[in-house]
Amino acid sequence: IAYIFVDGTKIWSDAIDGKDGVGVDFTVSSTVQKGSVVDFALAPGNSDYFDKSTFTISIIGLL
Repeated sequence: IAYIFVDGTKIWSDAIDGKDGVGVDFTVSSTVQKGSVVDFALAPGNSDYFDKSTFTISIIGLL
């Protein structure tokens, strides 16, 4: 299970089956301020057997 939190509030999560070889693409928007904390987390879900994860992130700031 993958999670994104902004200042301690969960703004996105998704669970992907362990047999999934493709993954998911997604876009999430959030307003942050100077000093905001963005956390990216992975959890094993029901089982951590054969767990291999990649979480690639791109953050784009708009002025």
